[in-house]
Amino acid sequence: MNDPLHQHSLNPSTSTVEQDVDFEGNFNLHSDKPELKAETELAYRLLSSLPRARLASIQRRIAPLLQFDVVASLPPEVSLQIFSYLPFQTLLTCTLVCRRWQILANDQALWRTLCHERGWRWKQPPQTAMLQSPSRFELMDADDEGMGDSDEGESDLDHESADELPEDIESAKARLTQMQMQLDSELHGNPFFANVLRIYSTNSLFPGMSTYKTRVHTSVPSYLKRVHCHYFPKPDYKLLHQTHVKLRNRFLASAYRLSALQTRGSPTDGHTNTIYCLQLYTYPTTGKQVLFTGSRDKTIREWNLTTGAVERVISGVHSGSILSLCAHGGYLASAGSDRRVVVWDLDSDTLVKTISDHEDSVLCVRFDDKKLVSCSKDRTVRIYSFPDLDASHVLRAHRAAVNAVSISGAYIASASGDRSVRLWDATTGSLLRTFDKHHSRGIASIDFALPMVLTGSSDKHIRIFDVTTLKGWSTSPEYDDFPETSNDVLPLALPSSSSCSSFICQTCGSNNVDPLPIPQHIKRPDMRCVHTDLVRTVALDDDFVLSGSYDLSIKVWDRRTGSLIADLTGGHTGRILCIGFDSKKIVSCGEDQIKLPGLERLDEQSKGNYASTAHPRLLFLPSSDMSFLKVEGTKIVDSNGHEVILRGAGLGGWMCMENFISGFPGCEYQVREALEEVIGKEKSEFFFDRFLYHFFGDKDAEFFKSLGLNCIRIAVGYRHFEGEFANDMNPRVLKADAFNHLDRAIAACAAHSIYTVIDMHTAPGGQSGGWHADGGTHLANFWRHKDFQDRLLFIWENIADRYKDNPWVAGYNVLNEPADPHPQHANLVNFYDRAYATIRAKDPNHILFFDGNTFAIDFSKFPDDVLTRWPNSSYSIHDYATFGFPASPELYEGTDKQKAEMKRVYQRKRKWADDKGLCVWNGEWGPVYGRQEYDGDQTEEINKRRYMVLKDQLEIYKQDRLSWSIWLYKDIGFQGMVHVSRETPYMKRFGEFLRRKHRLAVDAWGKDDKDVRHIYKPISEHIRQDVVQDKSKLLLYPPVWSVEERTTRLCRTMLVAEFLVMEWADLFKGLNEAELEELAESFSFDNCLKREGLNEALRNHAQE
Repeated sequence: MNDPLHQHSLNPSTSTVEQDVDFEGNFNLHSDKPELKAETELAYRLLSSLPRARLASIQRRIAPLLQFDVVASLPPEVSLQIFSYLPFQTLLTCTLVCRRWQILANDQALWRTLCHERGWRWKQPPQTAMLQSPSRFELMDADDEGMGDSDEGESDLDHESADELPEDIESAKARLTQMQMQLDSELHGNPFFANVLRIYSTNSLFPGMSTYKTRVHTSVPSYLKRVHCHYFPKPDYKLLHQTHVKLRNRFLASAYRLSALQTRGSPTDGHTNTIYCLQLYTYPTTGKQVLFTGSRDKTIREWNLTTGAVERVISGVHSGSILSLCAHGGYLASAGSDRRVVVWDLDSDTLVKTISDHEDSVLCVRFDDKKLVSCSKDRTVRIYSFPDLDASHVLRAHRAAVNAVSISGAYIASASGDRSVRLWDATTGSLLRTFDKHHSRGIASIDFALPMVLTGSSDKHIRIFDVTTLKGWSTSPEYDDFPETSNDVLPLALPSSSSCSSFICQTCGSNNVDPLPIPQHIKRPDMRCVHTDLVRTVALDDDFVLSGSYDLSIKVWDRRTGSLIADLTGGHTGRILCIGFDSKKIVSCGEDQIKLPGLERLDEQSKGNYASTAHPRLLFLPSSDMSFLKVEGTKIVDSNGHEVILRGAGLGGWMCMENFISGFPGCEYQVREALEEVIGKEKSEFFFDRFLYHFFGDKDAEFFKSLGLNCIRIAVGYRHFEGEFANDMNPRVLKADAFNHLDRAIAACAAHSIYTVIDMHTAPGGQSGGWHADGGTHLANFWRHKDFQDRLLFIWENIADRYKDNPWVAGYNVLNEPADPHPQHANLVNFYDRAYATIRAKDPNHILFFDGNTFAIDFSKFPDDVLTRWPNSSYSIHDYATFGFPASPELYEGTDKQKAEMKRVYQRKRKWADDKGLCVWNGEWGPVYGRQEYDGDQTEEINKRRYMVLKDQLEIYKQDRLSWSIWLYKDIGFQGMVHVSRETPYMKRFGEFLRRKHRLAVDAWGKDDKDVRHIYKPISEHIRQDVVQDKSKLLLYPPVWSVEERTTRLCRTMLVAEFLVMEWADLFKGLNEAELEELAESFSFDNCLKREGLNEALRNHAQE
């Protein structure tokens, strides 16, 4: 009876199946007994005698007996202990296994532990009437920044000398409920998460709720009052965890929308001078979030974030610039260049106290429930008790101006122009640690959330490290080692009661908590991604680090890895002075101002002037009203069913460089290969990277939006994502920097509310014989080798996975201008089937745009069931009008006959889609234009006719409410909305080469070949007369290529171009990186000219 198996069999609660199955799911050795062998043989014979149908039925019945759920068989507390070791993604997967696992994986204890490890608490808010007195506070967060300039306009920074907030129960429940509802789309892009969210809908938890509040992380702290109430809603820690994860994923998606707080009333409501400081704040009693700003105009303003109105102005308390603000618990503290610290009671709107102890400008002020801390240009830090504001300590260890302070629990961190960070005990005033030479220049800003210290400096870098382990990261390799301290680089041993952040990753010092996962595509940025000027303001939370700089940019970093998540530019035209953020937005202020007309004084001296008012900028993450576009019938609509007409342009030769756009001959891979041979791999990669950087940026997006346009089609080449440009020897391996520039472009567009369509412009082997397919041959080998197609699907899988949660991506243009020679287009249809399945497996939301065959004009062999076969798809035509090109059979005069012909061709291209009730998108169209240097006196007349073609096409599209994307946005002067100036270094250096290339008519696109026609015409005539006997065989595929066109493609764009490639590359010989940078910068928006006639026509047709 000592046999444990025998003991197990005596347990009456154990099933027969459990007796004969061990914990590895294998049959037990009881089966070797003679009686069992006989029974087994008998059962086998009986089964063998039964019909197949009966056997199948028996198999279904006994299948459950052969399965054994080890976890479910254990006591619940043991099962939960096993599940407690799983990350949250695995727990979510477990909910789909079976009902028992679903119950276990949804246990609140598991999710409570996960939330507490991250410091996410389920707050039990009180009824408003039950709030305790304001004297009892709980410190929740401390996000600090540095100070502003003095009245005299000179920086007070010494560079070289060195919420959770209370609310009633119903509001609290509603906030979390609405947060979940608003963010569901973040996970609905994944079918698995969609199933989970359907099971655990917040509507069933908190019905009837409508208000919503988020935790705030700003450059200054936010706090929560301790409260009591008679009733607490039951916590849902799984909902809490999912909500935080989704909020974090929105930051990772880098989809931002730029806005400026504009006053709805009089323009005088805004500040009249530079805004130096700001803080997001939520009132404890109402849950209303506002923004406080302090300015050089000596006033503090309170902004309503919903209406943009200024609701309170505090003035007369400072006689100088207001350099720093801090608000919580119904109080507001301000510090100024007048040497004062002022504390204001927000509820009663009265002054509490003015402190004038500092001997120079007060650069920063912070306070919590027990203490107020200020620092000054007088090199001191002063501590006061709170709320009585009695002086406690004066800290004098710094050797230069103390630019910023930050509070975290019982500790204070200070940053100075003497390049040091000092850590203080707030209770005793004793100096705990000095981190000397923490930066190579003065430190401008600091944020401190135990145990992490984050700093920004005039050396252009940021640095974050753990004071208990001295581990962290920086944007400069020289700071990756331990900081030099006055205590032999010893880490600080904090008491166990210290209110340290519960989430510290291994990179920053500990691995006791599993951090939230970082997508594989995020990597540490190279040196070209760091700030290029003083870092004036920093802020951090558990997941992100934000930095704002005099270089006019705000950067979002991953706190754990130091990876750059977002590079936000264009929000400011002056130096950035302060930033703050919460889960939905980033707010910033700077030296720029908005000019508002309408306040002209009546005297002649001032007549015509503008009143100068300053407003904060807001960068919003995708908000509740942001949703994926979709196809509904023949229209593109938003989530509310409102029609959205996409009007915009193709970006052009950017991540797919076409010869006529950028000025080189041949294909992109050829010029990259040649340039690498001439100047080396490192310099070549540097030039092309800088070219991509300058070609499209925030100023481009801002200008594009100013025309009223709302969509950019971004052409990308497959070589930018996998392998090497010069060859295909590394297939199906994603480049480490594959998405760097594409991410940046999409984010810049999103910041200006511009949708993007990702257009796969080239495919392995070439999807057509055109130069733009980057295949180097007139043969479309993509259709001849399945492996080429598999590789493109690999790329699409990664693209879809990356952007599946980004609603500013309107969709994916699966393949540009395919040319499948199969008579039934079988290769193309089969590839579209596979592409649809591949993309939808990762991304069920975005629209797919399918080009017709033969350069997006032929849908005749597409399947009849596309409506159900490829739902949520649109069909792309390319409607280039012959009248818009030099090859036009007649001069365009805009006659009724000519207009009718253009419309007839357009309608023929879309007829197949119209007959089936499908959505049509015009992915490319537009004339080419004359250039003075080539067309001389005829330029104006040529362009006058081309603009007529443009406008008449727009009128046709307007009648059909057609979405369209003109080709193209930017080039060197042939077709773009903007084009590179002839006075730039690039155009000057390559001017003669471009003129020679033009005379040789190497580029086929829209080029008048009059200078070389006599050379190639005999070849075409030879083929017609001597080579092809059967004249019906003259027209090969693609049929749009006549004999003359085929001769052009092979002889000019390929053969002649091949010989010119090295000549183009040789012009780079001897150039250093600074000179290469100048050439690349020639393509920046500031170095481009606008084609006003084209832009005016687009502006006039961009609106309804």
